[in-house]
Amino acid sequence: MVHFHVAAAQTGNLFGQNFKGDGTYYGDNGGAGACSFSVSDSQYLPWAANTRRVAINAPMFFGSQSCGLCASVRATGTGSGLTPLPTTTQYILVSNLCPECQWGDFDYESPGDGRWGIQWHPVQCAVGSSTFQYAFVGSNPYYIKMQITNTRVPVAAVQFKVRGTFYDMNRVQDNYFTLGAVSGQTLDLPTPVIVTSVFGDIVKDTIVASSPTGRVNGAAQFPMRSDIETVPPPGTASPPPPLSSPTPLPTSPPPANPPPPVTPPPVTQPPATPPPPPGSKTILGQWSQCGGYNGAPPGQAGNQPWPSTACSPGFVCTYGNPYYWQCLPAANAARAQAALAGVAASGGANATSMSAENKPFAAAAPSPAAAPAQAEQSCAESVQPGAQCGGSGMSCYGSQCQDNPWPGYCCAAGPGGVPQGCSRVSALQWICVRAAYLGPRAHAGQLPSPAALAAADADARADTALLDAWGPVIRAEPNAKVCNLTLAEVTGGVVANLFAREEPSCSIIVSPRVQCGGNGGTCFGAACADAAWPSACCVDPLTRCFRYNAAYWECRWGPFGSASF
Repeated sequence: MVHFHVAAAQTGNLFGQNFKGDGTYYGDNGGAGACSFSVSDSQYLPWAANTRRVAINAPMFFGSQSCGLCASVRATGTGSGLTPLPTTTQYILVSNLCPECQWGDFDYESPGDGRWGIQWHPVQCAVGSSTFQYAFVGSNPYYIKMQITNTRVPVAAVQFKVRGTFYDMNRVQDNYFTLGAVSGQTLDLPTPVIVTSVFGDIVKDTIVASSPTGRVNGAAQFPMRSDIETVPPPGTASPPPPLSSPTPLPTSPPPANPPPPVTPPPVTQPPATPPPPPGSKTILGQWSQCGGYNGAPPGQAGNQPWPSTACSPGFVCTYGNPYYWQCLPAANAARAQAALAGVAASGGANATSMSAENKPFAAAAPSPAAAPAQAEQSCAESVQPGAQCGGSGMSCYGSQCQDNPWPGYCCAAGPGGVPQGCSRVSALQWICVRAAYLGPRAHAGQLPSPAALAAADADARADTALLDAWGPVIRAEPNAKVCNLTLAEVTGGVVANLFAREEPSCSIIVSPRVQCGGNGGTCFGAACADAAWPSACCVDPLTRCFRYNAAYWECRWGPFGSASF
């Protein structure tokens, strides 16, 4: 490890200062966004422990240099809306860009409502003893596109060694570093690299991969600085509010003419990059994403394997959902295909064309009982209404990634003190909802028509069959509950007697405070428009799909800015 101290990069200038701005919400996005963490599958690495993902404002994005920045955040208690941010300390990881946000603002990647005052300052991410992760996409022997993640602080610069000389890699807007062939020579691996932090600390490492595919463990990490706070382990009590701010809280960007930064020693620049060999495919690592709408290479997004990629030997690109296909072992892939074929044979989802029109957002999968009672457990984390409180995916980490409420996580009361409980949306996600929704009879009056629910059930069975093929013990049962009701209860008239509404066009069943339209967030394909999604139906008959902005519409009891909730 070499420490060559240079002046801080743009993001490095944020450290040691406190900032204030507004905190807003844009819905759960699975880590997708301008930092490309869903592409490199980096949103669940150690650096993300005990953090929430946010999109940072455009003035502080610095051309993706702020990707991977961790910060300590407190809400000031001011603002308006239905889902206030906590005034206790929370920690965030920057994973996206909020183009419309102003200096100091964060847009939280979680369901919620309102605009809330926040104060924050940068900290070191809790990487512990873990090392850099190198992720490759669209690379071949003549072109490298590489991302470095799981870093203690953000990366400022990277140099890649070719034939004894280090060459600067070019940082691009999606948080990757690129380099083309040097004088027609291939870019061979393994190879040494030099990685510079936003503090100017220079670390030498070696990429030990034999080919530029998938994600590779590094052997180095930026040094910890004792004078800078670090994200604490999960469950650690929040520190008390500071008695005074160590520095003023900037409300506007710094002057346009800061002193020029000192850069690492210059290195040779390669000549123009020749195109990669025609027809070559990128070989993906085991368990990597290999298809779907999310994270696709340019021009390849769709409910299909990506044409420019192939899985490692012994692995097969297998359908998970329209957004995500994964390289699975051949045996697992065969089970998944058999499960889909069985669903199709029984009149369920189409196993060969699970397209955007075939209910891309499944209704809740057959679920175990919801878990409203949380008073008996020790509460290490207080979860806001609509936020995740359990499940085996999304923002889970480590041993908590199971199809259950997370131990130590308790749902905070909603506006007006309305009790909340942890309710299962799918095996991947449980969220905090009104406790009244957790009982079958209380929830019955809020469900769509039997026709819509039956269609959703067929799609849910397809998803649960696939989940079983992936490993969790989840199987479709004839009497399995959908939204806390069995089909027998539905067709028996429980819903029909309380709520008569025929909506056969419903293919997306949307819970309150969840996105139902817009050209951002969880939209895809032709559905990405500044309008309510045509096939989305709000599950609560008292809610409608209201517009927040062009990117986000939500099922709500009243318009944004209204006192209704």
